[in-house]
Amino acid sequence: MGAPTPRYARPPWGDFDDRVTASAAAQGYPLIGWAVIVASQQPLTGARGAAAALRVLDASPNVVAVLSGHTHRHRIAPRRTPAGGYWIIETASLTDHPQQTRVVRLVRTRGGGRALETWVVDHDGRGLAGIARELAHLDVQGGRPRGLQATRRDRNARLNLPGGP
Repeated sequence: MGAPTPRYARPPWGDFDDRVTASAAAQGYPLIGWAVIVASQQPLTGARGAAAALRVLDASPNVVAVLSGHTHRHRIAPRRTPAGGYWIIETASLTDHPQQTRVVRLVRTRGGGRALETWVVDHDGRGLAGIARELAHLDVQGGRPRGLQATRRDRNARLNLPGGP
């Protein structure tokens, strides 16, 4: 029993050109790149310099999501680009209402594609965490009084990604 046979080639540091692509193809190995998730404290779409940053991200087929916090709502929206597109994911504040965090996981689908799974996690509400949640619920500046509750789709979702492996 020998070592498993590789099915793909991933160039070191994601650095390749036409010569590397041709060499890998000649050996029967399709090239795959790195999946990139960009994390930002503030939503990137509204930040100063956002247009320039988004142009760079839009040009890359490796970007799968831009994840940001510091808002009082959960929101997921597709961003379509010439390179294929990615997901813009905003998640609620950890310190203000609703005090939830988001988990993300990149998975391979049965058809050979990729998907980004994401879900929202609550704390159990006991002890200091429970007191903090009660105070956040009463905060007049927070998301609850302004009606920023998210839909179920914005909290827990499986987001299909363009492209192959």
